[in-house]
Amino acid sequence: MSTSCNIFLPSDVIISNVVKVIGILLGQEKMKQDLWQDSWACHVQDTNGFSFDNKNNSNIFIETTSIPGMVMIEIKKNKFDKFEHEADYFFETENNMRLLSSRDNDFWKAIGTELIKFFGGYIDYTDTDNIEKDLEFKKPRNNNSPSDGDEWDKFQQELMDLQPLERIK
Repeated sequence: MSTSCNIFLPSDVIISNVVKVIGILLGQEKMKQDLWQDSWACHVQDTNGFSFDNKNNSNIFIETTSIPGMVMIEIKKNKFDKFEHEADYFFETENNMRLLSSRDNDFWKAIGTELIKFFGGYIDYTDTDNIEKDLEFKKPRNNNSPSDGDEWDKFQQELMDLQPLERIK
């Protein structure tokens, strides 16, 4: 049995924003993308949604699986350890949260810590020990997936303000 690092995020976190945050943390270029009227969104280069035809063009992408309620987040390259990484993303858990489950390593511990700082939630660094919540952060906003108005603008600015990781252990 392998050891996993489990990252639990609030149920209002949408996977495309998880991929954006991971991209930002890994140093992918980000920019403001005009949408409509005075609205814009934070666009993160080389991150994409589902991999139907984007797999070869994106560094970080979502891969569908045959398991209902689960996809994989795949990372082709990163500046820290030069390895490919993947994690299972579950849309439903017993405690009504999203779960990102990956290998127990420094890469995912660092990414997971920053994800829960940004979205709220908790991380179990090593699922085989007796500690279920190694680190926990309260949800920093009422809505982790706003769709318009001031909440949208504020969330997009928070994405733009997020800084890449400088190192992983």
